[in-house]
Amino acid sequence: MVEDKQLKQVLNIMNTLLEASEHLSGLVKERELNQSVFMFSSIVEGFGAIDSVLTPTQVKSGEKRKKRNRATSFVSCPTNGTRKPA
Repeated sequence: MVEDKQLKQVLNIMNTLLEASEHLSGLVKERELNQSVFMFSSIVEGFGAIDSVLTPTQVKSGEKRKKRNRATSFVSCPTNGTRKPA
């Protein structure tokens, strides 16, 4: 599970990515292509940093959600789970 310290770091990185994206937009409008490429690569690198933390958490919560959905579908299906609900 993701710790509070990691979540704070992810939030800080996400805020930085937001600022960097806004800056990138300005660079592109000004046709500063070299700086745009550098900024874009920094944004991709930052996303990779938070993705490595968030993906395992999302996978675990997604698996739980799928199991829960299957269970509720089974219970709520009028054919007692022998047919998938529409």
